Amino acid sequence: MKSATFLAAGLLTLSSLFTSCAPEHDALPTTREVITQGVWKVTSFTAGQDQTAQYRQVQLTFGADGRIECTHGSDRCSGLWNVDRSGSTEVLQVHLNSDEAYLQPLKQDWSVLASAPAQLSLKGGNATLQISRF
Repeated sequence: MKSATFLAAGLLTLSSLFTSCAPEHDALPTTREVITQGVWKVTSFTAGQDQTAQYRQVQLTFGADGRIECTHGSDRCSGLWNVDRSGSTEVLQVHLNSDEAYLQPLKQDWSVLASAPAQLSLKGGNATLQISRF
């Protein structure tokens, strides 16, 4: 009878070890979730040489519906965006409805190098782009 009691106590102890709650880990936000929060501005743009000054006034707003609004001073344009995940790589696709020469380099597929709640680092072709939320 003692061995049955010990066996039951041992099984109860073991079952509590395996069913105890593990600490919850907050899921990291996806690039889609991050980018749809607020207005973004270009903080760094390099394509062969540093062109950040040319893009310093550009503001981007990514809507949850896949629309993008781009503002540069009094100039405005809209377009579409999407995040495509191919394997372990995320690609931010940007399509702006503008023929403005300075916006052409932004209209491409950007590989997401790093994503944080207030900053994205991107690479497309020979260009690197960093945008920050403000």
